[in-house]
Amino acid sequence: MGRNEPRRGSWIGQNVGNNEDDFQSSWGQPLGTLERFALFNQELSADVQIEGVIADGPTEATHLLLSQNFVVGREANVLSKVHDYFVQKGYRRIANAAYFHETSRILIRDAVPKNLKETREGEIVPVDLVLRKLKPNEPSPFNHE
Repeated sequence: MGRNEPRRGSWIGQNVGNNEDDFQSSWGQPLGTLERFALFNQELSADVQIEGVIADGPTEATHLLLSQNFVVGREANVLSKVHDYFVQKGYRRIANAAYFHETSRILIRDAVPKNLKETREGEIVPVDLVLRKLKPNEPSPFNHE
């Protein structure tokens, strides 16, 4: 790592399957996992990167080795700041710890303090959120209003 490069934290992602049938666009499968991290990067500038793929354990389950920039800060435990962060990006709160963007049809879950950091400067930085783009045939969470 060069002197000016940001430090990166690494973690092992979820089991991503072992056979061709697993390679479909679904929530817990490889393509779904990659789609979620691509959305995370696109929507929230998270800079999650795939560092590799590893096989682990007696079943040689496949896992993604992921990294993202290390964020110096504390849990974003002021919920009004978390709420303002998402509202400024065009999201509406639809449930506790969940937001939805009507135009892009992106749903964000798990927006709890441990998954967002607040820097010393007061900036909110997402570190571990779950994003999903609703399909055209899926109803908006706002259709019931």
